[in-house]
Amino acid sequence: MAATSLSPLLSPTTQNQPEPNPKHPSRSGSFRLCKNMKEVKQLHSQITKKGLSNSHNTGITKLHGSVLKLGLGGDLFIQNCLIQFFANCGEIGFGKKVFDKMSERDVGSWTCLICGCTRRDRPKEAVFLFFEMVEAGVKPNSVTMVSAISACAKLRDLDLGERVSAYMSKTRLTVNTFVVNALIDMYTKCGAPGRAKQLFEECVDKNMEEVKQFHAQIPRKGLNHTRPIAITKLISSCAKIATPESLEYAKKAYELYEDDVSSSVSLYMLNTLIKGYSAAGLVDEAILIYAQMVGKGLTPDHYTFQFVLNGCANAAFFREGIQLHGSILKLGLGGDLFIQNCLVHFYAQCREIDFGKKVFKEMSERDVGSWNCLICGCAQSDRPEEAVSLFFEMVEAGIKPDSVTMVGAIVACAKLRDLDLGERVIAYIREAGLTTDTSVGNALVDMYMTCGATDSAWELFNKMPETDVGIIQ
Repeated sequence: MAATSLSPLLSPTTQNQPEPNPKHPSRSGSFRLCKNMKEVKQLHSQITKKGLSNSHNTGITKLHGSVLKLGLGGDLFIQNCLIQFFANCGEIGFGKKVFDKMSERDVGSWTCLICGCTRRDRPKEAVFLFFEMVEAGVKPNSVTMVSAISACAKLRDLDLGERVSAYMSKTRLTVNTFVVNALIDMYTKCGAPGRAKQLFEECVDKNMEEVKQFHAQIPRKGLNHTRPIAITKLISSCAKIATPESLEYAKKAYELYEDDVSSSVSLYMLNTLIKGYSAAGLVDEAILIYAQMVGKGLTPDHYTFQFVLNGCANAAFFREGIQLHGSILKLGLGGDLFIQNCLVHFYAQCREIDFGKKVFKEMSERDVGSWNCLICGCAQSDRPEEAVSLFFEMVEAGIKPDSVTMVGAIVACAKLRDLDLGERVIAYIREAGLTTDTSVGNALVDMYMTCGATDSAWELFNKMPETDVGIIQ
């Protein structure tokens, strides 16, 4: 069946086009008449940066009128901006009027309208426009493809989705991970999970070299034979890359195969995803994965809490961390040394030292990591006296400091500008015969300089086997 057969079936209604609602208040109140072409061309950045997705007011027609008065109604760039603007405002009818009057259209013109129809629950029009675009000889890009496929998914029309996919294969369009994910989502929503899994196993983004290398090592008998191990390794590889694209790929892999693995393997996969999202700074996603884990009835372990707490600490998600602390206590993991250290680190990173000290004091045992989290937290949170006091308390408790501890204590002495106290820390380091590295040397040089002992700073600097030129400004 040719693509033209879609036209009578999906041709959008041209009558009773929706009109803007003049009673809806202006979101920005700043749609003033444009004075020159420069102001008009700033429309594109206003659309994309300010997110004017809910603006319905008479300013729309005023803005369009200004464009026409300036004689810019035939400018392709301006026309595309207007289509995108109307689509973002939900005024598809206005966007189509601009589109229909265009003497020429590029891929951006079609894509703006197709995406607008898909987002505004007009999927039939989106698919119709896609095939009309193809018939016009305009080559779709990945954004167009994702939008057309998403429209098919909204229609739950597998045959239509297959036709879009067939066009891609026939024309050999470049397919990236976003297009693959859209296809997988479409097949899943259209009741073809087997096709979704088949596509996933066949398609690996060429830019993700580690994943590509892994797939090359899979036995010829196929992924099905070693599915749990293979998918686990695939998710681990994607999470290790820790880019939004690779993590989305890993998440899709888990969703496709979660019913095929045991609860312990599922827990491991979800932990890996949480670790990856946290490492990428996508803490909201990490927390959503954690919530998904709990919702599935899986019990988080200490690795789960380590990864999600580290993410919350780096992003200063204090409220979420407090909730995690409550979950830890409910699960009876409050006495786990590993988790307690994570909690102290979390509170220290959030500058909530008193909360961290409370956890620290309740610990039945402490290791060097426990002390380090609190000492470094105090030093970073402008509580240097406590940091130095904790350092000597740690020494008295018989815990041997490491380089992290020493840097924390020395930095605290520098903040206090207390050279005598700094010398006491140095004396202990020498007496105990502790091994120091460049980070400790840098901290010492900085302390000497801050405390006004420039001669000592230069003397130490010249003795250091590895110098960092960035420490002397």
